[in-house]
Amino acid sequence: MFQVASVDCDAEDIIGITNKGVDEKFVSLCQSLKVKIIDNREKPSADKIRTGLDCLDKMTAGGLKRGGVYSITGRPGTGLSTFAALFLAAGARFGEKGLIIKTDTSAADFLVDMDAFDIGFRQYVNAGMIRVIEVSDKVRAMKYDLINGKGDYRMYITRLSNEIMQIISKAGITRLVVDTVNPLIIPNDDFIHLFISAIRYEGVTTLLMATAPSYEMLEAYVTGSILLEYGYEGDSMVRKLTITKMRGAQFTSRWVYYTIDKSGFRALKEGEYFKENR
Repeated sequence: MFQVASVDCDAEDIIGITNKGVDEKFVSLCQSLKVKIIDNREKPSADKIRTGLDCLDKMTAGGLKRGGVYSITGRPGTGLSTFAALFLAAGARFGEKGLIIKTDTSAADFLVDMDAFDIGFRQYVNAGMIRVIEVSDKVRAMKYDLINGKGDYRMYITRLSNEIMQIISKAGITRLVVDTVNPLIIPNDDFIHLFISAIRYEGVTTLLMATAPSYEMLEAYVTGSILLEYGYEGDSMVRKLTITKMRGAQFTSRWVYYTIDKSGFRALKEGEYFKENR
């Protein structure tokens, strides 16, 4: 049901453990030698995982609850795909394998887009730490039948969930991203409830990237929700994020302004965002 676009290097598991930050050149070197890099600094706790955004980890007192399903919602241009890539790259640095299911662009184009950032995303893909797959034509056809009243949405959800589970089990995936989830779901409460339940895999933390405002109903069924926005303050375009829900966890609910640069997301200091976004 999916088209695999990640690279199989047929490499043995040679692992390099670092206790300090590494740059893109070092990551590329390790990749050419088929060495997997694991960041051994300040390992996350057993029940939380780092998001790849320092500001968000601080707002959630150390990261997201392991095994939860989270919705990340925003309009096009807020950085949904960049957020997804940072989340998976952060996991790869800690030795956690990730999977991203692309629904809005090809896997090849997504990799080219992520080359714009100094996060080593392609290197992690080539090292087997991150897999990038596309939704197949079969899935799209099943969704089309549902929209036209020809299919059974329970059968659709079950098949979709089982296909993802097979990949997760075989590859040892602990971080899953669907980017974006909109093409896979129907704006119906019963459908959304069953869908969220079906993709809640044990030991796997899942991000559902969703374009707003179509699928705000996701918030009722997920573990937590993060909202990304952009707009204008005066004559400056600004981006900002906040947490709207975090079930069973403490969190700070305030707007954090950010910019998107070579490092991905970078939180801005108070009063700095006007200058950065002009």
